[in-house]
Amino acid sequence: MKTSQSNSQGNVPPIPVVPTYNDEQGNPLPIQSPKKSPWKRFLLIFLFLVALLGVGGYIAYTYLQETRAEEQAFQNLEGSYVIQSYEDYLTNFPKGKHVQEVQQRLGRLKQMQSAWSQILYSTNPQDFVAFKSRFRDNHYDVLCDTKIDSLDWTNALTANTPESYQFYMSNHPNGRYRQQAQNALQQTEQSAISDDVEIAIHERLALFYDAFGRNEGLTMCRYIVPVMDNFLGKRQATKSDVLGIVERMFTPAIESCNFSFGDDLKIERLTGDNQSKGYKVTMSVDQQIERNDPGKTFGSYVAEIHFSDQLMITSVQMREISSKKSTTSHSDNYFD
Repeated sequence: MKTSQSNSQGNVPPIPVVPTYNDEQGNPLPIQSPKKSPWKRFLLIFLFLVALLGVGGYIAYTYLQETRAEEQAFQNLEGSYVIQSYEDYLTNFPKGKHVQEVQQRLGRLKQMQSAWSQILYSTNPQDFVAFKSRFRDNHYDVLCDTKIDSLDWTNALTANTPESYQFYMSNHPNGRYRQQAQNALQQTEQSAISDDVEIAIHERLALFYDAFGRNEGLTMCRYIVPVMDNFLGKRQATKSDVLGIVERMFTPAIESCNFSFGDDLKIERLTGDNQSKGYKVTMSVDQQIERNDPGKTFGSYVAEIHFSDQLMITSVQMREISSKKSTTSHSDNYFD
């Protein structure tokens, strides 16, 4: 091995001599660089992987959370009819995987709600039948069935006939008003007027008023009970009372009198304690009078006549609604 030597002047710093090593043949051996520590490399790789996993994990976590939130929001729309909920989903998840389906459901929901608002207060059951046929939606089907049930029941009550109640029960076997319909049906059947009774009442009314117009009190008495509940304002009127009232009505100036019935004649069965108590007739009656002195020549009345179960007249009441007179004189008499 060689060492460095100073120059002859002695003022020049010595130059270090790098030692060399020779092999057995005297050839210099190559100088080896110092080896680097491997743990630094491992540390760098580890830190890189940690950073990579952290970023990837955050991205995956964020994606997972958004996916869960979207799925939850979509599940919340199941069975919902709140338009705002659908619009909120589309606002919060504009690129969600259910966007197209939500848009379709939202469009259909708006269409149904618009159509429903147009018929909500309709009184025609067919409007709701048509709605069901058009949309076929379980939620609105229930609403339509409820409306149809109520309207059919209202129509049955308005008609108040055995046929109307039968119609309701046949169309709504499980309707909310089925029990009421059954009760009403029994009542209407009990109060139904047979054709024979109706014909007999018409005939007796015609005969009674014909005798009344001809001042035939005795003939009138054939069709009344011995003591009437009311006869033209007289309570508990006997046949003698009836004869006297009619006699006083026909003054010598009355030449003729004629009664005619309107087309509004209505017969009802009177019941109480589940037993028949006769019949009530309501109708309009016009009176034409011919006379030879000033006085009433025309009268229009609303009449209410009661019949017993034996079809005898028990009450006659007549309320005047208009009249014509040959003078301005006034009298409470039915003829004057």
